[in-house]
Amino acid sequence: MKQKITALLLAAVLFAAICPAVLAEGNPQHPQHLKPEDISISVESVAPASAGIDILVKITVDDKIKEGTLTLENVTADAGVLASPVAVNGTKAVELNGYDRSITVVLKGMFKGTISESAIEQFTFKFTYKHLDPERHLDPESSKDCICSVEKKYAYTVTQTQQPQTSPEPGKATAAFRLSSFDANGLIVPTAAGKNGGKVQVRLPLLCVDGPVSNIKAVPKLSTSLDEFPFAIEQVDYTIGYNGMISVNQIIEFQFNLRFADKVTAGVKKVDFTITYDRGWASATGDSSESCDISLYVNVTRGYEAAGSEPGGETTAALPKIVVDSYSFSSDKIYAGEDFDLTFTVRNTSNEEETKSILVTVTNNAETGKLTPASGSNTLYIDKLGKGESKTMTMSIATAPDTEAKAYEIKLEFDYEGTKTRPATLSNGQSSASIPVTIMQKIRLKIEDPTIDGEPMEGESVPVYFSMYNMGRSSIYNCMVTVEGDGLSMEESFFQGTVAAGSTMRADFSLITATPGQIDGEIVITYEDSLEEKMEERLPLSLYVSEAYNPDMYPGEGDPNGMIDTMGGMEDPSASGGIPVWVWIAGGVVAAAAVVAVIIILKKKRARALEDV
Repeated sequence: MKQKITALLLAAVLFAAICPAVLAEGNPQHPQHLKPEDISISVESVAPASAGIDILVKITVDDKIKEGTLTLENVTADAGVLASPVAVNGTKAVELNGYDRSITVVLKGMFKGTISESAIEQFTFKFTYKHLDPERHLDPESSKDCICSVEKKYAYTVTQTQQPQTSPEPGKATAAFRLSSFDANGLIVPTAAGKNGGKVQVRLPLLCVDGPVSNIKAVPKLSTSLDEFPFAIEQVDYTIGYNGMISVNQIIEFQFNLRFADKVTAGVKKVDFTITYDRGWASATGDSSESCDISLYVNVTRGYEAAGSEPGGETTAALPKIVVDSYSFSSDKIYAGEDFDLTFTVRNTSNEEETKSILVTVTNNAETGKLTPASGSNTLYIDKLGKGESKTMTMSIATAPDTEAKAYEIKLEFDYEGTKTRPATLSNGQSSASIPVTIMQKIRLKIEDPTIDGEPMEGESVPVYFSMYNMGRSSIYNCMVTVEGDGLSMEESFFQGTVAAGSTMRADFSLITATPGQIDGEIVITYEDSLEEKMEERLPLSLYVSEAYNPDMYPGEGDPNGMIDTMGGMEDPSASGGIPVWVWIAGGVVAAAAVVAVIIILKKKRARALEDV
């Protein structure tokens, strides 16, 4: 028995000595360090690069082990086409846990600018790997030894975003849309306004002027210039589509939810949109895809005020900004060939510094000689503007008689100086603002007097026509003719639609008269100008309407004009107690015959008397 117990104790001692070695051999305390060949990187998509835009790269990482935590610490570029150091998603590290090793990396390095061909950029991805113990947590006693780093190089091609090249084509069809001041409900669309960094909804109402059209898409023209696109670019594509078909005079609206850029300056900014569409079944040019450009203006009510630096590194305040707070015109409607006054208020946005020697230059984008200063000079001068001070100025502008009816842009450019001491390169400031103005052509119509073709009869229709000549330089729209007057109406409405400049409208319609006697009425011609304001012209209309025949007004006499009743032959003696009509007719015939006989006898006697002589 003692021998058995001794054998069991020896076996236990041997087992206790052997097991740790076996366990240590099967589960090493320190894992093998990660090597570059253990990590593979594949690129699924690379967004095209544009100047000033971050590069987006979607990569998939495979580390073969699939255990522990793989961390992408940073990415560096080899000073190729990127203008600044690269950051990953704006953070220092991105962890890839578990089996899903796919990640979209935003390389926060700005593309330098225009390149003629594709360029090769090589990036170095630095990974850190942390191993997990069997219970899936880091070994606290050996965490230093189970963490390893590895760098993986990868090269890919950076391509420049291509902008579509457009050139005018001779005979190109008229644009199908123009900007509307109203929405589909007839309400005025306000100008989008807000502060730098703030969210804003930009409404783009479009009036179809040449349709029908379908498959309509609208997209803003992106730009790195905050004067051309004052919003933060936060999406790859801003295209909005409308799949239905619309006809002439219909209004559709696109709405863009945007955010003003943090560093946009205050003032009115022009934003350009490209509208693409397909011609519909009723188009004269047939089915085709076309595009047109539409511009609208937004107002940045409060802009960015930056701080600058001297070459030596000493911080100095930026120059104050001069902006246009408000503007107005001397007339609600400005017609070609007339002068108008532009009144605008400029303000020094700084509450800490004055501005001085301010030169204001007024220019426009019209053709040469269309919009010019009436006084001959296009500059104004302001001696100084105090802190936060405003000043109102007025300039008279002349328009040429042949100026096309459309919207123009008047640009105000400011050159000025600050009052604080600065280096020479920072002492002068510049800013600008754009003011839209719509020039109209006066409507000149010549209308002929109306002609009534026939004798108006009570209860019957009579043709009426007249001609109208558009002698102005602008078309009129939605032209319609109606009549006003007691007892006057039209068989159907007369609608001409658009009467182009230099063309003629002939109105030909039927007039119904319901009241006998003299009637004095009016022909009313209504139409709209290019701003959709309704106007009208009135023509006097005078006519005499004959009374309609009514048998009840002549009882027992048949025809009121004294004619014999052809349907009844002779008058029924029972219908009246007087002498029948046929008796009077017979008597008249006998009397006429007697007169003729007397005349013949007298002629014969006279002839005999002459023979005797």
